[in-house]
Formats: sequence, C-alpha cells, structure tokens
Amino acid sequence: IRRQGGIQLLVDLLDHRMTEVHRSACGALRNLVYGKANDDNKIALKNCGGIPALVRLLRKTTDLEIRELVT
Repeated sequence: IRRQGGIQLLVDLLDHRMTEVHRSACGALRNLVYGKANDDNKIALKNCGGIPALVRLLRKTTDLEIRELVT
C-alpha cells in the first residue's frame, strides 16, 4: 500500500468533508502504522503530512470514534 501511494491518499482523505470517510481513513492508517514491524509506514505517514492532518482532524471533530482511532 505504501509503495503504491496509498498512505498519501489516506492522508488526503483526512480533509474530506464526510465524517464516515474520516473514520475509514483513520482506521486504515491506524492498521498500517501499528506495531514495530510497520516503522516504514510510520515514516511515510510523517513524510506525507499525516501528523498535521491528524491534528487538524482532532481539532475539528467531535466524533468519539475518530478521536479514539487517532489517539
């Protein structure tokens, strides 16, 4: 997924207008970066602007599921 640009696409979806899209993108990103074996994905998330995008999403959402997925 990382090699095909999937992490960037998921990061881009964090700025989508629909909450359900946010939930899906956050869930997918969480799965891709969880654990020591996924350090390359963590670096890709950082390099794709994922950290600021997640912070923006946390600041604007009141959805508890999204907040849990991000943190």
